Amino acid sequence: MRLVVGLGNPGSSYEGTRHNVGRDYVAHLSESSSVKFSRGRQAETLRLPSFFAARLACFMNESGGPVQGLMAVEHVKPEELLVVVDDFMIPFGMLRLRPGGSSGGHNGLKSISASIGTDQYPRLRVGVGPVPEVQDPADFVLGRFAKSERDAMSSIYAAISETISKFETDGLEKAMNWANKSHLQ
Repeated sequence: MRLVVGLGNPGSSYEGTRHNVGRDYVAHLSESSSVKFSRGRQAETLRLPSFFAARLACFMNESGGPVQGLMAVEHVKPEELLVVVDDFMIPFGMLRLRPGGSSGGHNGLKSISASIGTDQYPRLRVGVGPVPEVQDPADFVLGRFAKSERDAMSSIYAAISETISKFETDGLEKAMNWANKSHLQ
């Protein structure tokens, strides 16, 4: 794994929303590592010791072109990419690491798959669900986390970081075995 992309929407009005959990994780990486973002036209990137991370300058549904551009500049193959993305079908606090597959209806993943020409790239789905029965899923993911959920984000960010570390050192299979469970105490 050489590139981690945290999906989300730019702008302060989207920070802290369920849909931005991937993008907010990359911001957390910057804060926790004291590495500053390098600003580019299509993304802000962090150069960390063993990989680089990016948060895109575009909206979620337009992620494909910028991801393809980053992959081309850095010579990243699809299997060396990890996309961190929200998933309202997964309960809050659960992670699902997969080597590839369908977008599951997620427009950011659809855009990336269309642009890079394959859906065979690793993705880490971060559970933000379930959606209350009376609420539209689009409104739910654009809503902010409840206080109890915000309080748990440090544990979730730690689990994402540990998943990335295991992916780097032990490979995707072992990382999947570790990641695909609840990470809330």
